[in-house]
Amino acid sequence: MKQTGSIGIGMMVTAFGLTILASLWLAAQARSQTLADLIPYALIAFVLVFMLMIAGLRLWLARPSELSGESDVVQQRRILEQLTPNIPTAFAALSQSMGADEAALESVLRELVRLRLFNGYIDWRGRWLCSMMPHDVMALDICLVCGAELERIGSPVTCTQCSTVYLYAQA
Repeated sequence: MKQTGSIGIGMMVTAFGLTILASLWLAAQARSQTLADLIPYALIAFVLVFMLMIAGLRLWLARPSELSGESDVVQQRRILEQLTPNIPTAFAALSQSMGADEAALESVLRELVRLRLFNGYIDWRGRWLCSMMPHDVMALDICLVCGAELERIGSPVTCTQCSTVYLYAQA
């Protein structure tokens, strides 16, 4: 299953090679046959190459991300280990360093939030997150993203202006 990306690339390269071979064959046949006689052959070659190219592209795009083969706990741990406390990290940078797509990363982050295992803030709109110590998050009075005043009612706290979510584990 992890080889689907390589198989897809192989199919696309094969389709490209078949295109070159079909073009050369059609050019060689053009000397002895009329254009009307060659059109059915060209259409057959085009359909076969097109189907092979589309199948290869779908396999390449459907390749599993690095996160998909790991358990939820391992994925969550890897994300938390990648974060440096008090340094904001973009979703794109985190997903690139982990070799996963942003959608898979966001899904795991949402699970971390649901389980209350993440301390810090997540700006879902701006696609940023920052790991912080729980006491540092609890001490915040203003939003670090937009500067609006935070209304403390527990955890999570959501900024009313920019929807950034502040989380801290309650003892």
